Amino acid sequence: MLVLGLLFTVAHFVSQVALIRMVDIHEDTAEKLTWRQGFRLGWSKAAWRLFLISLAVGLVALLNFSLLFGMAALPAVLGSLAGEGWQVIGILFTVGMALPVLLLAIVTAVLVSIAMEPVRRVCVLEDLGVWASLRRGLHLVRVRFVDVSLMWLLTLGIRMGLAVALIPLIFILGGLAVLVGGLLGVLVYLVTATLAGGWIFAVVLGGLVFLIVLGIPLSFVGGLLQTYLSTTWTLTYRAVSIE
Repeated sequence: MLVLGLLFTVAHFVSQVALIRMVDIHEDTAEKLTWRQGFRLGWSKAAWRLFLISLAVGLVALLNFSLLFGMAALPAVLGSLAGEGWQVIGILFTVGMALPVLLLAIVTAVLVSIAMEPVRRVCVLEDLGVWASLRRGLHLVRVRFVDVSLMWLLTLGIRMGLAVALIPLIFILGGLAVLVGGLLGVLVYLVTATLAGGWIFAVVLGGLVFLIVLGIPLSFVGGLLQTYLSTTWTLTYRAVSIE
């Protein structure tokens, strides 16, 4: 699982860089690159910098909100230690402190989501370092906040609309996955019933088939969506970065 996680992480950032650069090149030259050419564009220091940017932003957010939520939980902890009479008071104080922190976390997540798209494209297309990309990207968001925010709302609406549209497909694929995976699991169990732990093998194989039948079509649709959204953000960056 660790190896797979590492491979998927590398593929994630390499593909991000590749798609951003392929769209930018196509806009400049109208050249359509192959996926092999895109992979060579993505396998670069920019992918490593994108990873460091995501890591830095994630760690800062994690540390700050862990501290804030820890402070919010402190009254409840102290109330439980002080005795039964103080527990209710401590819980009330904790709830009163946690709600504003939760609201702040939601607002911060939205702002980070808005800012990260320009930051990524600054890093890739302007070939800047981690901190320079963050400064340049945040400056761009401040200057063109309305444009960037409207595009973020548009992409959010597209995500939500596709999620609703996929509900019937999910039910159909889910039923098919249960049928195929279940039948295969039962068949394997009947074959291996006399073996010790045969039912475990049947469950694992049936579950794997279930994930494949359900996961591959949804992953394909998700890939199309991510390609479309990344292209849209790259075109938006090209438009708003002209000063």
